[in-house]
Amino acid sequence: GIQVATGTYTELLRSCPAFTQWTETTTLRLRSGSTVTTTSSSQLSLSSVVPEYLTQFSLLQTDKVNDEEENLLLALADKPIQKETIESKRTGSIDLNVLMRYIRAGGCGIFGLLCLFAMFAVSSVTTLLANWWLGRWSNSERIRYGSTNIMSNCSSMEQSPITNMSNEEWLKERDKNFYVLFGLSSLSVILLFIRTMIYFLSCHITARSLHNQMFNSLLRAPVFFFDTNPIGRVVNRFSKDISSIDEKLSDVTYHFVDLLFGVSSIAIFIAFVQPLSLISIVLVAFITGRVRRMFAPAVQDIKRLESLGRSPIYSHLSSSIQGIPMIRSYGAQQTCIQEFSHCLDQHTRVYSIMLAMNRWSAMRIECIVSAFVSFLAFSILLTHRNLPISDLSLILAYSFTLLGSVQWIIRLTVDVMMQMTNVERVIEYIDLQPEESPNVKNLRSLPPQWPIGGIVFDNLSFRYSSTSSWVLTNINISIQPNEKIGIVGRTGAGKSSLIQSIFRMAELNGRILIDNVDTQQISLYDLRRHISIIPQNPVLFNDTIRINLDPFGEYSDIEIWNALDEVQFKPDTIDGLQQQVAEGGSNFSVGQRQLICLARALLRKNKILVIDEATANVDHRTDGLIQLAIRRKFVNCTVLTIAHR
Repeated sequence: GIQVATGTYTELLRSCPAFTQWTETTTLRLRSGSTVTTTSSSQLSLSSVVPEYLTQFSLLQTDKVNDEEENLLLALADKPIQKETIESKRTGSIDLNVLMRYIRAGGCGIFGLLCLFAMFAVSSVTTLLANWWLGRWSNSERIRYGSTNIMSNCSSMEQSPITNMSNEEWLKERDKNFYVLFGLSSLSVILLFIRTMIYFLSCHITARSLHNQMFNSLLRAPVFFFDTNPIGRVVNRFSKDISSIDEKLSDVTYHFVDLLFGVSSIAIFIAFVQPLSLISIVLVAFITGRVRRMFAPAVQDIKRLESLGRSPIYSHLSSSIQGIPMIRSYGAQQTCIQEFSHCLDQHTRVYSIMLAMNRWSAMRIECIVSAFVSFLAFSILLTHRNLPISDLSLILAYSFTLLGSVQWIIRLTVDVMMQMTNVERVIEYIDLQPEESPNVKNLRSLPPQWPIGGIVFDNLSFRYSSTSSWVLTNINISIQPNEKIGIVGRTGAGKSSLIQSIFRMAELNGRILIDNVDTQQISLYDLRRHISIIPQNPVLFNDTIRINLDPFGEYSDIEIWNALDEVQFKPDTIDGLQQQVAEGGSNFSVGQRQLICLARALLRKNKILVIDEATANVDHRTDGLIQLAIRRKFVNCTVLTIAHR
């Protein structure tokens, strides 16, 4: 093009009629929502077919739009854009398969779970027996030293053998009571310690196993998954969901199982001592079951909505941290604060509803259990003369503990299902479809010297997903070994897509032959480890320089130093190869990070090298170093270079 004028916006409005006319035309077109198709001689010639953001290129009048350029622009405009997918949410109760997979993740299986439940049951029964034996002992002491009036008011008047015992026999009886109580209490404490250690250890193993499975699944997920899912969703799974599984779920399930066996043993004891209470126990179980059936499905869906509401918070926070320079330069701090507050409000709205629903269930369960305790106390008044005072005291004590225990056990049954939604979300990522199935058979074995460097694109078509359109169509290229190929084109023309097809980053149609070996007939691991790449944005990990150059420990320090010398990179500290690399390589300049990536490619000694705009963001000196190293060290390699210039 030709530069027709220079100056500020105000100066151009005064001195350049073409700029003034173009500004007025653009403003009117944007306000009216229509596209201007005919202009005066001082206006830009526009095409109504070309998209709005591709029409304004010059202030000079053009008589005819180049057909080839217009077709290219239309192709760029029609290129599919990877849209962000909506995070899925399941409905209804937790699937039984989720519970079974959580149990199997701990490694103990059904048999181990039953053994653990047996320890809970024995521990609860032992604690109950210890309390009952203590009551029996106190009743004996009362009979031995109590008055006849007290005995007649609380139990039958039958003569007890305890009153006829000699002092020596009574001391032996007291010793027996003490040793039995001590044995039951000691057994209860030992079982409590063992079951607690085993339970929380198995929960820790389960949480770690689920975390590792999800991490391995994400490492093998296709690139399309990361293009369509924001980082906040992934961070949400690895932070809040894993934290809930590791801490809250283990704590909730432990107390639920403990209370379940505790309340069951208490109910059986009360029914055995006071059979009339069976009526109220059945009624309480029926009514609380109805309340739970109304409460559980609603609160589970609210919990799922609460989990979904956290993802936008993490996404916004991550984006804001990465874009702080841009936010401050445009003075958009208040806008970001408002958007973040909106995300918090959406999450808090759901969370407050979940708390209100918990209060709703607690009030109703407390009323039901209070009615049960009242009925039990009234039945005791009718039958207290036929029961020992120790049993009556134990029944009343346990009935009052039921007031809180039943409420908590109902709450915990729902809390367990609520926390299991975190397991459900983690398993959703564990079941992601991998790039390559681990059970692929009939893979071709590679010769020892593969590859030499010959690449053939045979009627290749490429797209990023099965639902998107083809980005590359019917590409046929033949590249000989040791050739140096430049791939040029406009932004969005498909240069990077061509490179991604070599690495099998997405779906292919057709063939890519490397030394007459179809890349779809070999494993992704073998394919990618034999091709080196120097990306436009160098990738460094938060570790030492040595780990970044040789993560698998395949090369000696001498070989690594030689590779660094070839690219003229020297660590700044005395730590040498053990110098720490900050997150993303932020303690190195862009040029230094690019040199490290070049040294990594030199160290691999692969016969195929891909360079994706490696010198776009570096200074001229680093550009010269990279170009010189490529010309000297990759003479016998096939080099594919993406370049805009």
